[in-house]
Amino acid sequence: MFEKNDKSLLWMRVITNVLIFIIAAASVLSGIILSITLKNAMFLFIAVGGIFLSFFAWVVVRLFLSYLCDIKLIRNKLYGIENSNLKVFLGGENSHSPVLLANTVRTRQEKERERLKSLLDAGVITEKEYQQEIDNLQK
Repeated sequence: MFEKNDKSLLWMRVITNVLIFIIAAASVLSGIILSITLKNAMFLFIAVGGIFLSFFAWVVVRLFLSYLCDIKLIRNKLYGIENSNLKVFLGGENSHSPVLLANTVRTRQEKERERLKSLLDAGVITEKEYQQEIDNLQK
């Protein structure tokens, strides 16, 4: 799901699938060719073992990619970046744009102002504390 929006993880997944398929096919072909040319059925274990090891490697790589995906999702949540806007997180062409950075800062300030206003309305903080925090936000 997340990998479809994240080009680097998607390409890693595609490359992994292609390489694992090539390795599995090569092990099956080499096992069959060796068993036919040397007339020994023991070489068919290379084919079976190659398929098993290829599947195991595929599972391990997919688990690792899922781990990377989870890390990116968590970082996005921590930094308040929407998961649909992954170019900012991945360092795309507009990631260092002053406009995007200003919008991110402005959004955080707006959220903080709303939080402070709700604390003031609930009576948790005083008007003076509220003004001090608002002044600190603007600095």
